[in-house]
Amino acid sequence: MKVAVIGAGAVGGQLAFVLALKRYRQIALIDTAEGVARGKAMDIMQSQPVWGFPGTVEGSEDYAIMEGSSAVVITAGSPRKPGMTREDLFNINYSIIDRVCSNIKQYAPGAIVIVITNPLDIMTYAAWKATGFNSSRVMGMGGMLDSARYRYFIAEAAGCAPDEAEGVVIGPHGESMIPLDGARAAGKSLEEIVGEKASLRVKEKTAAGGKEIVSLLKSGSAHFAPAAAAAEMLDAVFNDTGRVMPACVLASGLWDLPEVYIGLEAKIGREGVKKLVKSDISEGDLKLLKEAADKLCKRLEEIGISDSDGKK
Repeated sequence: MKVAVIGAGAVGGQLAFVLALKRYRQIALIDTAEGVARGKAMDIMQSQPVWGFPGTVEGSEDYAIMEGSSAVVITAGSPRKPGMTREDLFNINYSIIDRVCSNIKQYAPGAIVIVITNPLDIMTYAAWKATGFNSSRVMGMGGMLDSARYRYFIAEAAGCAPDEAEGVVIGPHGESMIPLDGARAAGKSLEEIVGEKASLRVKEKTAAGGKEIVSLLKSGSAHFAPAAAAAEMLDAVFNDTGRVMPACVLASGLWDLPEVYIGLEAKIGREGVKKLVKSDISEGDLKLLKEAADKLCKRLEEIGISDSDGKK
């Protein structure tokens, strides 16, 4: 099965490389900047004798190379710069999403679409509207990335291995994300291990994780972890696992949330979102989730893309 990655910047190039290492057979890397996608594809392919992966990575400025793709990952757009919020990116990246989705409809009309472009929740909603696809086929990567960061900071605080850390993040992909209560490390409650204040600090570090990386890099933003998170979502799609994972999905109806894209847990498989899953959530976290969803709804109304012409 074929995967197209649109945008050959730091995230897109890294994702294409990760997918090659994961032994995906056909990877199309697309970027409108002349030579960028072709150069990165060539670089990845020249590592093939070392890594021994069996597939091919093809790069082009021409969207036609995505034809026949079963999944398309959108990374195209401007990254955040120091001092810039994800919301600041909207005007820059909205027009890019619209153009990209027009080409997806033409060349990969049956594809599952995964959005990485920020501001993620709004861009995923915009992609749903622009493609006209069923909402089950359009999702965003945010929850997987945020939860990976949460687990990293849980493990750091508790002194355990990352694969022994358990924690889920839902809500918007940004500073108002919601690391859920009930984090665990090596089978024990994080709060019991490190105390309430340190547990709260883990949540704060999770919410600020992306911003801290942007500040340190000074030019560009995180790309290794976002690429890894998107690859995990693609594995769930191509292997039809039905794995429950946090993702940016259409929330309409769940917990009486409005029709917005926001991070929730969902079963992911070959057809995209199989089912939304109600997290084990405290009253306080649910209140935060509803407030965040209402804020997103208001923002969508302000920018004029919240009409009901999309397909659920």
